[in-house]
Amino acid sequence: MTHTPPAITPRRLPVAHLLAGLLLIAVCVLLSLQVYGRVDDRTSALAAARDVPAGQELTAADLRQVMVGADGGVHLVPATDLEKVVGRPAAVPLHAGQLLAPSQLGPSTWPPPGRALIAVGVGEAHLPTGVVPGAQVSIIATANAAAGKPPPAAPSASTATPGQPAPPAGPASPVMHVRGTVVAVTTAAEQPGSVVTVLVAAADAPLLGVPRSTDVAVIVWGAA
Repeated sequence: MTHTPPAITPRRLPVAHLLAGLLLIAVCVLLSLQVYGRVDDRTSALAAARDVPAGQELTAADLRQVMVGADGGVHLVPATDLEKVVGRPAAVPLHAGQLLAPSQLGPSTWPPPGRALIAVGVGEAHLPTGVVPGAQVSIIATANAAAGKPPPAAPSASTATPGQPAPPAGPASPVMHVRGTVVAVTTAAEQPGSVVTVLVAAADAPLLGVPRSTDVAVIVWGAA
């Protein structure tokens, strides 16, 4: 006698389960699209590839393309405008890695009104390490340094009249103190040390004149 197994009827999933599965798939797709959109929510813009002084015409070697997050409040120069930018002058000094803005292109507006640039030679012993463009500094110089004159020699015992006290020393050399922002630091060509270019108030620029590096010191201030 042959035994016939019972027929197996396929089990059907409830309609509610099918709808829940479809809804879960739809939610996953939407989440994936949102994440993908956030990752790619960037734009290609131009940045300075190296330091460029104000007034210098830009070349392709001065610029590079970077990907940055899109921000409606920041005006940048798109990378597609590279050919339009090449040949235009930098209106202000540009530093390597700095994003390029439309306002930084055109006739030089540097230094700004009411400001002036001064360059001072600073000996290695008077220049703190790590002085970079943007640092807030004070330039300290004696009046003798600014005038190019040696400081007055202190009287010695040999010049005093016998039996009389030595004459008093001359007045101390006045100290000039000018505060500003470092624009550039370069190596001095004809003397040891560095040349520090500083942006200062226009009224302060004539105070230093052309001081000697041995009589000038730089103080770096921390951020307020």
